[in-house]
Amino acid sequence: MDIAALSVIKSMAHIKQQAGIQVLKMAMDSSQQNADFYTRMLAPVKQMEQSVSPHLGRYIDIRV
Repeated sequence: MDIAALSVIKSMAHIKQQAGIQVLKMAMDSSQQNADFYTRMLAPVKQMEQSVSPHLGRYIDIRV
């Protein structure tokens, strides 16, 4: 086998791996931004639920 060809193949594989990692990082960042957005959007709903019926959802009665 040719050493130069192996070097090129190894370099291309490294570049593909780095590109895949960057795409994964972008997807993770996008998911984190979506989660933060939904958390901010749902916070007022949670506060409203507690103000309308503050006694609901705080305690669970379990009897055997």
